[in-house]
Amino acid sequence: MDGYDVYLARGRDAENTICLAIVKDGEWESTGCGGNGVTVTTRSGAKVEAGGIRTGEDEENALSDSVRVVG
Repeated sequence: MDGYDVYLARGRDAENTICLAIVKDGEWESTGCGGNGVTVTTRSGAKVEAGGIRTGEDEENALSDSVRVVG
């Protein structure tokens, strides 16, 4: 995704917690965790969603079955 690395992980404490980390040029830029889904925003303003969460924005770009770039 435009020079970003996107990492998806399962949370440790809760079974349905999803964690999403965005890395650019080897540095952690944004990280978030949430139950059943999570949204994080890059410094450039792009939102990355993982899991069942949907922001309802029109533009979606699937990176995988469960990870999308919106906005």
